[in-house]
Amino acid sequence: MSKETQEPLFELIKSLSKSEKRYFKLHISRHSSNGNSNYATLFDYIDRSGQYNEQEIISHFKNEPFLNNFSITKRRLYDQIITSLNGYHSTNSVDAQLYKMLQGATILYNKALYSQATKLLNSASKLAEKYERHTVILEISQQQQRLQETKHYSSIKIEEVEELQNRSNAAINQLQIQTGLWFTKSKLFMELNQKGLTRDDRHRNKLEEYHHQIKEQCPTTALSVSNTYLYNHIEAAYYFAINDFEKSMVYLSNNIRLLESNLFLLEEFPNYYFGTLSNAVYIAEQLHQPEQADALLDKIKTFPTAYNLHLSDDLTLKMFLSSSSIELSMLTSRGEFVAAREIIPVIESGLKLHAGKIPIQKQLYFAYLFAGIHIGLTDFSGGLKWINTILNTPNMESNEEIVAYTHILNLIVHLELKNDQLLPYALKSTQRFLKTRNRLHTFEQIILQFISGFNSYKQLDQQEAWEKLHDELHKLRSTNEPEFQKMKTYFDFETWAKSKLTNKRFDELIRERNN
Repeated sequence: MSKETQEPLFELIKSLSKSEKRYFKLHISRHSSNGNSNYATLFDYIDRSGQYNEQEIISHFKNEPFLNNFSITKRRLYDQIITSLNGYHSTNSVDAQLYKMLQGATILYNKALYSQATKLLNSASKLAEKYERHTVILEISQQQQRLQETKHYSSIKIEEVEELQNRSNAAINQLQIQTGLWFTKSKLFMELNQKGLTRDDRHRNKLEEYHHQIKEQCPTTALSVSNTYLYNHIEAAYYFAINDFEKSMVYLSNNIRLLESNLFLLEEFPNYYFGTLSNAVYIAEQLHQPEQADALLDKIKTFPTAYNLHLSDDLTLKMFLSSSSIELSMLTSRGEFVAAREIIPVIESGLKLHAGKIPIQKQLYFAYLFAGIHIGLTDFSGGLKWINTILNTPNMESNEEIVAYTHILNLIVHLELKNDQLLPYALKSTQRFLKTRNRLHTFEQIILQFISGFNSYKQLDQQEAWEKLHDELHKLRSTNEPEFQKMKTYFDFETWAKSKLTNKRFDELIRERNN
């Protein structure tokens, strides 16, 4: 699962769409020279390559002059591609349009064509206001101020000056709010990515500290649409982290309605809508609202067509990752392990296709889901393969929580496989991992105590041990503490214990519980 270091030029070329490649060829031909011809030739060779191998390139183009300073050649080809992409996207990017208009206004100003510059800036101002480009609004305001100074305020009324001042102040205010929210959100999400849902007072206090900062950063004045989205996004994450799924769903629903009623934001940032829907599906499942979860998943699958969106390669990858993990999670939480196993090969193919672009946290999470599915089908050897994949991954501590639960699953699998010689070593490894990371909470202590004494019991005592394990996990659920919410999120340990106690199928018990 380690992420290979790629050549930037290779990655950039491989990321281009067919139309972007065609535009690059036109860009090169318009600036044709022998050097540019070399760029086109090198571009085509790299585009045809399945992977980047610089020695093969050098061997293929031996005696070509551009190899004398190949690092410079690569850099210039990279720059040419970026230049062509700027041209290609100049008409379908709001930011590109705005900066083109600003540049045009500057040129007109330098030519003393002040009326034309004023007209262009007024158009840019309307576009920036519509798409809430607060930084650009300020740049436009500065150019408008310079124009009035140049004309010695001869053609402006005091009301217009005050309007310009109010518009600038409003943009500054929204920028300050946006900046505060973004940095607080980043710190909160970094805490969540490492620690997951709150399990102890220190973690909860840190989250509450960030939540308090959010409240301080949002004044009573109206937020812009984009800042409203950001505020709802953070609130949903906070309440999710403290296991208040109902409140989390309130803020997720607020953002779904916000985006659907402000299409400019949805169309420009479809990942906002997609991410919100994805989170809402998960929360709906946790709240035992399968019909709402299914409806939300249908929105995820159809929204590009419904809103006539062209998805970037980045968003296409995110859609694949999230929709795949959501569907697997929904199927496993409903006890449909056979259906979940059937789509694993498709997901594996997608993961291989996008290798090198998938964050390590996502790779670990898919491996964990695959392990849980195999365990749910009593294919413990298959589950162990994915468990070992996680535990043998370098730098796996980027997601401490998944690794912690993987250690627990590892114990369960060795117990089921009756690996009596390996189980004590696995138990010590798990104890060491959890202790050094302060993750020995009630749930972990229950599992470790059960595993440590199980093999020493006689048959009758083992039955009593299963009963005790089930009762303790059931008691943990009845307290409605974050511990239960967390353990249920990763694996239904209570139902697994019940299946061993009653000698019933794990998947059947899950379906019975849901009905």
